[in-house]
Amino acid sequence: MRNMKIAFIRKNYNPYGGAERFLEQLLGFLLEQGHEVHLFAHRWKISEEKKNLLKFHPVPLLKGFSFLQLVTFAYFSKKQIEKERFDVIYSFERVPCLDLYRAGDGCHRAWLEHRRENQSWWMGIRTYFNPLHRSILHLEKQIFEGVRTKLILCNSHLVKEEIQRFYNVLDSKIRVLHNGVDLDKFQPNLRERFGTFMRKDYGIGEKDLVLLFVGSGFERKGLCTLIQSLPLLKDKLNRNLNVIVIGKGKINKYQAQATKLGCGENVMFLGPAVDPLPWFGVGDIFVLPTLYDPFSNATLEALASGIPVITTHVNGASEILKGKGGGEILDSPFDCNGLASAVFRLSGEGERQKEGRKARDLALNYSMDRYVKETLAVFNEIKK
Repeated sequence: MRNMKIAFIRKNYNPYGGAERFLEQLLGFLLEQGHEVHLFAHRWKISEEKKNLLKFHPVPLLKGFSFLQLVTFAYFSKKQIEKERFDVIYSFERVPCLDLYRAGDGCHRAWLEHRRENQSWWMGIRTYFNPLHRSILHLEKQIFEGVRTKLILCNSHLVKEEIQRFYNVLDSKIRVLHNGVDLDKFQPNLRERFGTFMRKDYGIGEKDLVLLFVGSGFERKGLCTLIQSLPLLKDKLNRNLNVIVIGKGKINKYQAQATKLGCGENVMFLGPAVDPLPWFGVGDIFVLPTLYDPFSNATLEALASGIPVITTHVNGASEILKGKGGGEILDSPFDCNGLASAVFRLSGEGERQKEGRKARDLALNYSMDRYVKETLAVFNEIKK
């Protein structure tokens, strides 16, 4: 298999984003294998070891309104891509100049449907006429139904089914490839490496039950449901309870909610983390009652770390767990009673360890090596 010249497109690097951490790993693996990797982005933080290997192309865009950033990035990235010839143009963004599109952000029309179910009629109208959403939907249609796109790569069956429900996409043009995780980095020994001293540093008792929430965009990730379940949990548990929230977002609303429910002292908002790895050594149960998530990388990282997971059926990563243990899947992201019951079931040491072992076993099937090999097979299939 000869080395390839591959162009990647991603608008911005967010050091706290799961998608960016995932892309960073993928780029690293491809560079190690000797492929010529180009990255087209408006802003990206390149590590020192990759500076001499990764060919970075800064893409300009108009600042200000979000829809202008979206449209101008699509325009300027297309202009820059057309200056060179690549074996594969692989985009993580909705731009009209790609061969392969990774639908990592899901189907926007589907997300708007999920969102509309929980909006007032007035907010629904505002959303419909919002120029950002109109622009995304226009670009999305171009990609999904346009002749330029050779293949759409989905990170879950959830996303594939939604794309085909809203757009005219043949089975031959769309495929599912679940994300991968670094199994050497995320593993059960994180508890021994980080758990004891970090609990001590943050005033968490050795016997306390710690629920770990990792995700930015607290509303969509279901933080409200988690906090609402806390009074129910405190009544059931005979031990101290701590919730650790890692992620980027406005916390005032959620702090006020926890305080009003008498659980303010149980929730620790620690902000975004460039590397959340140590926290997977602290948490006993990973909880993400998301309203919609194409595939939560943090969920897979928790499984690899041997932490049982509680999430919802609208998290694409839940497909890994279905019928196989490793945690529980909620039917509704608003089911506080179901969430409390799931946490209570996993709160016992024996049950939690058993489900944690299952979690790790499930993650072993989703190594980053596997993902890179399957991605390269796709590249070779569609290359020019």
